[in-house]
Amino acid sequence: MNPHERTTVARHEVGHALDGQAVSQMLERAPKVLKLSIKPRTGGALCCTFSIPSDEDKRLTFADEIRGTLTTLLGGRAAEQVACERVSTGAIDDIQRATGLAYKSVAELGLSKAIGPINVQVCLCIVSTMISS
Repeated sequence: MNPHERTTVARHEVGHALDGQAVSQMLERAPKVLKLSIKPRTGGALCCTFSIPSDEDKRLTFADEIRGTLTTLLGGRAAEQVACERVSTGAIDDIQRATGLAYKSVAELGLSKAIGPINVQVCLCIVSTMISS
């Protein structure tokens, strides 16, 4: 990576870390940020932010925890917008993960106040069956 890209990646990761730390201060059960790295360690990732998993045996995730995760996922891109005054393609995985989580929260888990507690996928299947009958 050239120096400009390295700086952008570093600011992106700091955004994740700052958001993750803020979320962990607001939500008791949110994971705490352990460390971040701006050195490529895996096949495609330029860097990563590590969080400490909770010790407790957890079976449920609450809506505020999902919002906290979404905030942390998008913190890198937000940091690029603020600190670099433009965004890069480096947030592609974050955006894919955030979009998937947001979709699942609304369409499958019924966590949207506007739509209500329904599973959109099931409703679409019912409507589609009714139309084809």
